[in-house]
Amino acid sequence: MDLESIMRISLSGQFKEEKALDCLSDAMVRASGAVDFSDLRAKLFAVGQLVVKYFTVIVGEPAAIDVARRNNRNEIK
Repeated sequence: MDLESIMRISLSGQFKEEKALDCLSDAMVRASGAVDFSDLRAKLFAVGQLVVKYFTVIVGEPAAIDVARRNNRNEIK
């Protein structure tokens, strides 16, 4: 079972580290292959930064996308 699956079946909302049961945190660490929870947090942060980098390369800067979307709305009116 992977980290996403564990979170989907274990959580009904946003994950809050300070309220998580130790057994859930341990299961998440094992599923991710991390050493401990701080390692898991660091890995997730690094992946998030990589996602933003690739999004920017493929799609463009979020601010530029918003401006283009607003310009398209104005042209349709």
